Amino acid sequence: MLHHVVIGDVSNPIVAVLHGIFGAGNNWRSFVQHWLRARPDICFVLVDLRNHGDSPHFDEDNTLADCAQEVLDLQEVVGNFRAIVGHSFGGKVALQCAAIPMLSDIEQIWALDSYPGALGADDRDQNDVQSVLSWLRGVPMPVERRSEVKDYLIAKGATTMMAQWMTTNLSRTPEGFVWRFHLDGIATMLQDYFQTDLWYTLEYPNPQTSTHLIRALQSDRWEQASVERLEGLEDEQYHTLDAGHWLHVDNPEGLLALLVERVLPV
Repeated sequence: MLHHVVIGDVSNPIVAVLHGIFGAGNNWRSFVQHWLRARPDICFVLVDLRNHGDSPHFDEDNTLADCAQEVLDLQEVVGNFRAIVGHSFGGKVALQCAAIPMLSDIEQIWALDSYPGALGADDRDQNDVQSVLSWLRGVPMPVERRSEVKDYLIAKGATTMMAQWMTTNLSRTPEGFVWRFHLDGIATMLQDYFQTDLWYTLEYPNPQTSTHLIRALQSDRWEQASVERLEGLEDEQYHTLDAGHWLHVDNPEGLLALLVERVLPV
């Protein structure tokens, strides 16, 4: 079972929140706490996806469909979800949830700056993620201090913010700090992520479950053809926000206002 943290009263409608690649549910704790203050009528479940955080590690079957089914299976433990909100990789997992036939109460799927289509080997997003994966594999584990990882990643080309964030994925052991996530499993997850096309979940949504996408206007992950395709969606499906890809960090107030109003509106 996936590791998860419940924030709020489970007797209220439940929203599952999915993090991006190399992340963990705890990345969204502060944002969700603000969201809960604005919407105390909602309960939130912060999920660690497989091979991340404190969830189980797997060497095989690391597809988007496997990730999505595990998220849906959590409903047997915490109760039925009324909405699923995911960022980046987590957003595509959320869209994959919409593609799985289900008997549940899920009304809304929200993907936050998540590219829904397949990506080619020369695509910048794929190259950037593969570079980060290569950097992480190169960190000599275990390390004595978190700062060693930060310094190593910056030397490889990571931004200071990214390098600092990656140190939150370290776990202390008697031998030193090691990664909490499972890099080999993540690598296979990414292969399926890049190959899977889920545009149809937005363009031909299930009548039971509405699908939504928020594009960060300063994100570099969208080419003009994809933007035009998004603009062809129904007005209530497509949203924009003045932020970079890490929109909950770049513009938390704007994202919060949008989600408070649109996710399970009162």
